[in-house]
Amino acid sequence: MLRENKLKKFGTKKATRETDLVAFLFNLNSYGKRVGAGAIEELHLNDLDYGIYSLWWTILHMSAELIYRINNTQPSREQYFKAQQNIKQGFKGMDMLDAAWDTLIVNRLAYSGISKANPLGGKNGSQKQLLARWSPQSLTKRITCIANMADKITFIVRMPMVLWKKHIGTKRPKSS
Repeated sequence: MLRENKLKKFGTKKATRETDLVAFLFNLNSYGKRVGAGAIEELHLNDLDYGIYSLWWTILHMSAELIYRINNTQPSREQYFKAQQNIKQGFKGMDMLDAAWDTLIVNRLAYSGISKANPLGGKNGSQKQLLARWSPQSLTKRITCIANMADKITFIVRMPMVLWKKHIGTKRPKSS
């Protein structure tokens, strides 16, 4: 099982910021080769954010639909702001695929992938600036790599202390 200290090696911390698991997702491509090669038997991830959960669930279970959208859509500022608004409203009334799509759009088009940030290039920047981190070929490759490892990846939505008690015990770790 991949532990928190292993996550730190691959660009994430404790998955406390909204971008951590998305950053891990996009760093998993190179790391995933080791998961696929059997170096890691299973990978367990947890996040309380519905958008992050939806993105991971969709990649693991409906990757073809997400890849289709990526390859057949060129995101716009209007789409970015609509997705950002959906995130702010907690994805009210949205299915998992649409929530995953909005999460991906905002992550790839926002400064540092932060949903509260402005889009790349600012509110009135060029389309080229907005799409600086939008690469359908790269996204497709990464999503396919992760989807091929779906049987080794578990993603759950639980409070961290519930997981701690279930898997580690009732003792809290000593602070250093």
